[in-house]
Amino acid sequence: METKNTRRGFTLIELLVVVLIIGILAAVAVPQYQKAVEKSHRAEAVVLLNAIYKGYQLCVLQYGEDAEECGHTELIENMDIGFPVERAEECDMNVCYETDYWIFDSDDNQSWWAEHRKNPSYIIELDLLNGKVTCGENGYQNSCNAVCGADGCELN
Repeated sequence: METKNTRRGFTLIELLVVVLIIGILAAVAVPQYQKAVEKSHRAEAVVLLNAIYKGYQLCVLQYGEDAEECGHTELIENMDIGFPVERAEECDMNVCYETDYWIFDSDDNQSWWAEHRKNPSYIIELDLLNGKVTCGENGYQNSCNAVCGADGCELN
């Protein structure tokens, strides 16, 4: 008489080992994914600030240094490129635009800043006169490191 040793499933230990391995991989992968998403949000703010800076440079070339057309409100509205922002209803200063993750604000013709929606103390600032991007205080300088490679960078 011949007996076949047929196995029709996994043991409980084998299933527990597989679940443990998946748990370890998820514990490592999820924080890295969240860091990558946050870095892409910072890059989005710098890219949009760069578009504002380029628009300002073009406006100054077209109208001259003291032209009112290069003011903060006119700058966004007269840009020839598509700028994915909407005019905000409520704003602390006199001009404010928003995306899903950022609020862009300007109080004068010399600087713009992006304030993170979830963490308002996280600010990236653009000085229009020299094209320098710096990050807000409270330990967020490392965000500039992630985008610019330093505590700030100059836009081209």
